[in-house]
Amino acid sequence: MKYRIDKSGKNDIMRMLYKNTSMDKIEGQMKDIKVEDYIQVKPPIKPMMTEVVNAMKGTDRSMAEFASATGLSTTMLSRLVNGNYAKAFPVKILQKIAACSVEGCPLDLEDLLEANGMVSKEEAARLNVIERRHQRAVDQFRRRKEMREIVLEELFARGIAIKKIERLKKEDIPCSELFLGVQWCDLAITLPDRDNIEWGFAMLSAIREEGDTESEDASYIRRIIEYYAILFLEDAWAPNKSMNSKYTFGFVDNIYYSRFIDFLKTAKLNNRMSAILINVNARKVIKEHNFVCGNFNVTESLFDLSTYQEKEVDKENYRQITFFDRNEDVF
Repeated sequence: MKYRIDKSGKNDIMRMLYKNTSMDKIEGQMKDIKVEDYIQVKPPIKPMMTEVVNAMKGTDRSMAEFASATGLSTTMLSRLVNGNYAKAFPVKILQKIAACSVEGCPLDLEDLLEANGMVSKEEAARLNVIERRHQRAVDQFRRRKEMREIVLEELFARGIAIKKIERLKKEDIPCSELFLGVQWCDLAITLPDRDNIEWGFAMLSAIREEGDTESEDASYIRRIIEYYAILFLEDAWAPNKSMNSKYTFGFVDNIYYSRFIDFLKTAKLNNRMSAILINVNARKVIKEHNFVCGNFNVTESLFDLSTYQEKEVDKENYRQITFFDRNEDVF
């Protein structure tokens, strides 16, 4: 973008006016701009429009003189400068203003179109991609929270006692500690009636998009493995540190769930790891796949246990949880 307004609300247009810009270059830019390639994507940026029009008018011409040169009324130009309008202006009006820009002005029709809330179709497509990525990240973050809630609901429904895992501060971690894998998880719980197992859940809330290829699927699974590499390194290099831990990777997409299982089916794991598939709409853990590991036999999934009704009075006594939110990374 040629024009910008800094945080103080001021702009750098007048500074730009003093740049050595040849008229040939400006006229060339005018010829290169194809208005049919521009589309409206947002309301006009009134402060920008004010500055661009004033810069094109110049300091030696009155508004009436500028209006006379453009063939537009003084009232119309005054509305543009003063921000007295609600809708975007027709492109033909902007073309007339740009065509009569003061000699030496480095701004052109492209700046007027931008101030009018218009961008090229190519830029609009790029912005659309950015917006879709942002919305996808928002949706994934929301689903991740729902996945966490669903896991807890499913365990509660089966009478699983859950106690809190304290999150250690950096200064409290002994220097000899190589790994603290559970700290990388979205949800960490203990199961005191099952040898005090520390159970960490990594919630992977991405949904496969239509048209994604197997290569893209494989790339996504590799990114997961790379991001949670500390869990696998701990299992390989310091298995004794995670003998009382279990790590579970939660998915909402069945294809990603299956691809992840396929990716790890030949891995030589020492300690407990699993993958679960969660149906967010039905608020259920559909299934859990426990990976084969060297130190433990594969056991029945807790999510396969039958549910039962428990007295409300018992719930507040021991069911506490710790959430580990990581806003910067969403899978």
